Order: sequence, then C-alpha cells, then structure tokens
Amino acid sequence: MANQPNVKLGSVSPRSVMQGETRASDQFPGVVIDTVPGFGLQTMDRGPGWHNAIRGTKNAYLQEVPRLAEERGWDAVSIGGAPIELMNPGLYPDLAKRLSVPVATAMVSCSAAIKAFAAERALLMTGFFEGLDEMLYGYYCHEGIELVWPAAKPFIAYDDAARADPEVLFNMVKEALEAAGGVQVVYFQGAINSAPIVNRVEEELGIPTVSSGPANFWYLLNKLGRSYKVEGAERLLSEWLPLPEGA
Repeated sequence: MANQPNVKLGSVSPRSVMQGETRASDQFPGVVIDTVPGFGLQTMDRGPGWHNAIRGTKNAYLQEVPRLAEERGWDAVSIGGAPIELMNPGLYPDLAKRLSVPVATAMVSCSAAIKAFAAERALLMTGFFEGLDEMLYGYYCHEGIELVWPAAKPFIAYDDAARADPEVLFNMVKEALEAAGGVQVVYFQGAINSAPIVNRVEEELGIPTVSSGPANFWYLLNKLGRSYKVEGAERLLSEWLPLPEGA
C-alpha cells in the first residue's frame, strides 16, 4: 500500500463537544482521518430522553456533510453514532444520493461486517437504554440478522459503558454468550469500552467481534479498493475480510 496515494477519510462525530482533528492513521498506511464534530445536535447531556434531541436532524446532515466533503477534499465519509441513524430514518440512502464519494454509517457498516462472517445471529453489546437496543433489533431484522443482548447491564448511565472495567465487560460478554447460545458474532455498538477486550473475546471465547468504529473504516477502505491486514487487530481487520455481495 505504500506506493498508493494517500486517501482522506472524513469522520463526522455525533457529538458537538468533541474536538476536531486531522491525523495520519496508525493502522492504515496512506490514510488520513479528518474528524469534525457534530452540528450542535448532541451534547454531553445523557439524561433520560437524550436521544430524542437528535430526532429530526437529518436535514442538517444532508446539508452539511456534502459541503464538508467538498470543502475538505474527502475521498469517503464515516458517519458515527447509531442513534443518529435510528432517530432519523433514511439518513444513509438520502446522504448517499447527495455524495459523490462512499459513505458509511454505523449500522450499514456493521451489518456488512456481520454478514462478512456469514453470521445470522449476533450478541449486541451497548451501553444504550430506553429502547435503543430494541430499535437496533428492528433494523437488523430487515438485514436478516437476529440480535440478542444481555438481560441486565452493569451501567448506571450510558457514558459508564465507555469507562467500564475491561474485566467486568469481558465477563458480561461471556455470561451473555452462555445464556443466549447459538451466537456467531459479538457486536459492540456505541461508546462502550470494547477495545481492550476484542482480541480476548476472539481468542478465549472463540467468536469474532464487530465494533462500529473499525467496521466503518473497513467498509470505506474496501469501497475505495484498499486492502490491509492489520497485525494484532480483531479478525475483521487482521484477516481483512472482503465486503459481502451487495454491501
């Protein structure tokens, strides 16, 4: 990949409080990641009903993302935050029509990644409450994928999942897998502290993992004709699975 020209991936964060940055990727040689914060749509407030604040914000994405892509010279665009898509149905197809470069959302890329493992049943691990897991279930049903999730979560609030102790999170995955049975993939979605345990889940529990952030980059780089085998990463990246047909 060293002889190929750099590509610039735009990454639109769902949270307006995050700092934007442009940096060379540590995992993908020749890739520059240009992160911009959201459009004042989502703040640090994660109290009850926080997700309703992002309902009806699709037009902001449809207007701003194409403008940013052109102005900042993006070769592809990653849209973070499954709740953004859940609360704004049709965001992905409407945005894809307005962009001349590939676009990925959390749910589109993770659906493709789950299918790349030929999986039809996945354990969903999130810090979400208030019915968002059920909303994800409905979306993935249409993709031919059944989601199951733990009966209880050791988090008091959504942001607690991002700070969860890796041992607590690993045990939660292990217990949920044993309870569910017949699961083929563990799917981490949202701000959950999965990075320290994905390799351990794959090695000790013998099941592949899909995480929304890495899946977005895997999806887009495949769309751009790039192929990487990232040493030490989860199987999706270390084996660099091809996109499934129709993705």
